[in-house]
Amino acid sequence: MRKPRAKKEEPQLKEEKKSQSKSKSPKTLKRNEKKFVDELKESIAKTSKKPAAKEKLPGQVPPRPRNAYTFYGISVYKGIREDGFAAKEVFGEIGKRWKALSEEQKKPWEEEASADKVRETDRKAEVEKKGYFMMEDGTKSTDQVNAKKFKVKKTKKQQAQD
Repeated sequence: MRKPRAKKEEPQLKEEKKSQSKSKSPKTLKRNEKKFVDELKESIAKTSKKPAAKEKLPGQVPPRPRNAYTFYGISVYKGIREDGFAAKEVFGEIGKRWKALSEEQKKPWEEEASADKVRETDRKAEVEKKGYFMMEDGTKSTDQVNAKKFKVKKTKKQQAQD
């Protein structure tokens, strides 16, 4: 048996159903609801704004400390290249060799890394006090000679000006 066809609804009823199913947009909200939405937006805007950070000049941000693996990689890199590994394969080989080392064999590089971490915290404290830190060669970090040694991210304003 065939099912009877559904009767066509009148056009007015269709429009009423559509308007009921749609979510209310800000244009269709009542005055009280609009005020509530506006207050909510304002409170979100107030809480989500980050405080303006001071602009860091080159030499005011000490370089991040290196970890033990990085020190190991620096010390082993040339030897691996001399062994005939291609440039792409070198870092994979460094990783394999690092994993193969025992904890005792890793100690010298871990000590270097902890010393570098201490050096970085000392430099941060020096920057807080003076606004610069002293380099290993005895010059100030903010000197023009040292400007190329530091990477400072440009803000959106600075990028727009360039």
